[in-house]
Amino acid sequence: MDCLVGQFNKETGWNEDNELYNMCTTEKSLLDFKVPQGLQMSVASLSTPNFANTYQIANRSGVNGYISYLYTSKELQNALASKAAELEVFMPGYHHLLPLKDPRKNRSVNRASLFYSRMYLPAKTLEALSVFRLSRRNQLVVSSVSTPKPQEFGALTVRLMQDLGRWSLEEVYCTKGGLVGLRGLYNFNYGQISAQSPKKQLSMARLSAGGEIYYGVLNKTGGLSAAIRYSTVSANTSIPLQMALVTNPLSGHIAVSYAVKASKQMSFCSRMNFNIYSYESNLTIGTEIWRSQGIHVDANAPASDKPLKKPTNVVKLSADTASPSINCVWEGRYKDILFSTGASCRISDGLLKVGSIGVEFVYSR
Repeated sequence: MDCLVGQFNKETGWNEDNELYNMCTTEKSLLDFKVPQGLQMSVASLSTPNFANTYQIANRSGVNGYISYLYTSKELQNALASKAAELEVFMPGYHHLLPLKDPRKNRSVNRASLFYSRMYLPAKTLEALSVFRLSRRNQLVVSSVSTPKPQEFGALTVRLMQDLGRWSLEEVYCTKGGLVGLRGLYNFNYGQISAQSPKKQLSMARLSAGGEIYYGVLNKTGGLSAAIRYSTVSANTSIPLQMALVTNPLSGHIAVSYAVKASKQMSFCSRMNFNIYSYESNLTIGTEIWRSQGIHVDANAPASDKPLKKPTNVVKLSADTASPSINCVWEGRYKDILFSTGASCRISDGLLKVGSIGVEFVYSR
């Protein structure tokens, strides 16, 4: 369902790259990817261009799963079919940033809404998400979670986002702890498209800086963080790369990451975490290798880029020095079914011990 929410934002012209929360998308995809646990099977269907549902069953610590439904006022054509959809949509990796555009000049944007709910069984935990596109520059996101356990209170989160192209702003409120917050992101070099030559980019790189500040009214605690990112904005540069620095001055945490797309089928990423108070550190490295055949055009790259071979599967590896641990995943498509299998291993007493292993199958139409 996450890919449908992303498709909704794409159809309505909302730029997810211009959000502070998505500042380290590439880093998360290459280092913090999900490793399947046990056996999981999911079936999804886009019954109409406006309505979709998903059913999942798994054997993680017993038999469990979830049921989810989604409705949107914006038609989503061929956004869920596992046979035809681009693998990069279901299996994100290195993410190319597209040039920013002024949302005020987007005449095709109309008001739209999306409603999504998911119930986990047998826990009966309920999640809900509502997205309202209010105007060309404003979007409202309301999310909530509810549990039947009386000792565990649910939470409601409201996010009002504004996108003005060069900068973006987000106000956040959460009922858990009475949390109120403010996020902002500013792009120093705009990287727009030239009016005389739309295929020629005025800037091949983008420098962005942002931060957030929040305060819990009920528990009287607060915090703040800041981030800066340098990234090429197109895959047609000699070596696409991204560098990011994230810091939390109150906790003393600093994270530095570097990602590079060495070739059209291979990407590398590294991240260094360090705490200036405790001197604790952790180095994480990861890579992805795509196997391709045929010819197609990358869904994340501009139309002017050279065509790439059609990807059929991908292998992801990551390792960190804190645990230490090694994670590996093999994802791909066999006919109409998407599959993902992998394992998480830990190194203890000089031995490699398997912590978890799993297989996941997804069929959607």
